[in-house]
Amino acid sequence: MSSGLTRTQYWNVGQSTPTPRPGSTARAESQLDLEEYLLAADRARNTGLVTPGVVSGLEVTATVGSSGLTVNPGTAVDAAGRVVVLAAGGRAIVDPNAGPGVQLIPTVPVPEGGLTFDTTALTGDWNLTLTWREVEDVLAGILVLRHAPWLRLRDPSAFVDNTQEIVLASVTFNSGTVETLTVGLRRTAGARAGRLELTRPAELGSSVQDVLAAELTASEDGGVDLRLLTGSGTLRTALSIAGETADIRLEGFLQAAGGLAVSGDLSSSENLLVAGRTELAGPVVMNQTVDLGGALTGVDAAFDAIQARKGVIVGAGGDAVLQTRHVFGKHFTNDDPDDLYLNWSTGRTVHVGGGAAADLNVTGNSFVGGRVGVHTSSPAFDMQVVGTICANTFCNPSDARLKTDVVEMSGVADRLSQVRPVTFTPTTAPPESDPRRQAGVLAQELAGPFPELVLPMGDDAGHLAVDYAGLAGVLVGAVNELRAANQALEQRLAELEQRTPESEPADGAR
Repeated sequence: MSSGLTRTQYWNVGQSTPTPRPGSTARAESQLDLEEYLLAADRARNTGLVTPGVVSGLEVTATVGSSGLTVNPGTAVDAAGRVVVLAAGGRAIVDPNAGPGVQLIPTVPVPEGGLTFDTTALTGDWNLTLTWREVEDVLAGILVLRHAPWLRLRDPSAFVDNTQEIVLASVTFNSGTVETLTVGLRRTAGARAGRLELTRPAELGSSVQDVLAAELTASEDGGVDLRLLTGSGTLRTALSIAGETADIRLEGFLQAAGGLAVSGDLSSSENLLVAGRTELAGPVVMNQTVDLGGALTGVDAAFDAIQARKGVIVGAGGDAVLQTRHVFGKHFTNDDPDDLYLNWSTGRTVHVGGGAAADLNVTGNSFVGGRVGVHTSSPAFDMQVVGTICANTFCNPSDARLKTDVVEMSGVADRLSQVRPVTFTPTTAPPESDPRRQAGVLAQELAGPFPELVLPMGDDAGHLAVDYAGLAGVLVGAVNELRAANQALEQRLAELEQRTPESEPADGAR
């Protein structure tokens, strides 16, 4: 029965100068030193610093559809802190019915390429486990205890995972052949520590040594803090993960060479550089620049500044809204101000409003390189309005210096008499308005005498339009002709009145 860590006293401490006790060490003393002190201390250290599981190696291989399992050499630690070593050239127990104790326990050698199990008679689900064992053996005439791990297949329904047995894999057999090989309850050994120091090799003066570079500690709220050593020799917190909320706080510059996916809050007091795709599912607050080399997808993001060397997509794969106060253009080779381009190379329409009516307010000049349509998406002219235009003044450039091949019209009144003035109700009224009676002419009647005043509208139906501004010139010509005819009639009437004497007697008085 263990009485704690106990070892043999080898010193005469009653003397003024302690000296080693004379004589040879007895077996009982060696047993006490080894089993009650060295091995016990080693197991206590392992259970305090290491969690049970596989430390290295112990790879399990199998061929699906074939029989047999192979376990490669390796090391594990069990819940009692015992180191279990399946060593090449060593021994192992594979008999599932091996009894307790250390005597008369059959073992098999462990080859360099691993230990192979015969699974011919097995069917169903099994756990492959490794257990710490020792067996009695004779080596060079000396009775020894040989480390011989126990490898066996255990029924999962009766298996208790107390980490005294280290699970290496879960296997399903069908008449001896392997159907599936999975991780199952296999776990990797871990390290227990409240503070983990990270060191690095460094050259200090005339020496080369390992120096502290960083430390990873558990915080009071159950989270994790990463502190880095600064140039002044003090530790500065670089990354904090809150215990209750799992929020991440970054105190320095974050650069992600691949994608960055965040489902919670992301807070940074310095710059954020992401070379790959960024997906943000929660609120994001940045007090410095966000520099993205890939696409940015956000749900609820607030940034002081965003710099993207590639495209910024809002609502990628779906639909989303971008709300901003100001939009500025920039030069294509630097960050200087420049014109703002919308849909520069896509050829797609830029919409203002849509779901709800919205005004477009332009302070300054407007330039339209194409056609403008009001209540029509396919204007046939430079400006086409399906509706009414009202202005204080309409003007047309009419300077003689802007015209060539000028020909005065003649017979205008006679030709104009072929055109009827009509009133009508339009069939193409603007949306959400009541059509009203209008006055004008019919393009088909005007096309014969004045073809210059009729224009095709360019639609599939072949509709025609009238140049009413040009019609004003025709009306001027008609008025001039009527005035000339009226003046001729007035002159003729005057001549006739002069040829008739006022005193000439009537025909009956002669």
